Amino acid sequence: VKKIGEGAFARYDKNGAAPAIEAVVLPESLTEVGDGIFLGCEHLSDVTLPSHWTAVPDYMFAYCIRLGSINLPAGITRIGVYSFAGCEGLTQINLGNVTEIADYAFTSAKSLETVDLKSAVSVGIGAFASTSLDGDITANNLVTVGDYAFQSAYIDSFQAEKLAEIGIAAFQFNR
Repeated sequence: VKKIGEGAFARYDKNGAAPAIEAVVLPESLTEVGDGIFLGCEHLSDVTLPSHWTAVPDYMFAYCIRLGSINLPAGITRIGVYSFAGCEGLTQINLGNVTEIADYAFTSAKSLETVDLKSAVSVGIGAFASTSLDGDITANNLVTVGDYAFQSAYIDSFQAEKLAEIGIAAFQFNR
């Protein structure tokens, strides 16, 4: 398989259903992927991505509520718009090499408690809003934090030596 089109396995209608896929190993031959290919796959819990990927496409795993953890290939530097939004079961993801986290990438991933933002340069609008991010965050390469980026999280402290721009209500309602 070289190409998977937009929404190939997705549930786009509130009353519709996505295939009951539980595990996916995407082949190394995969070079082109459309947005939202697994959007709303509520049974998906185990994913392996090709090692050569550099980005997670927009909406790729949005609302995959059973996805508990994912090990990103080392080359991933960008997390797309809404890529993991609504992944209520997501507790662990390695973001150590990611430089760009797009708008709403993890919004409402309610179980996500810790992230490694050491390489992050930008965090988009609402990227971690309504998550359970907790404790101290160090993001010394971070330059831009978008509006509502960490709204309604549980952050105790935030260290970002290069931070130049903080958006509207970026840390509002932190408990």
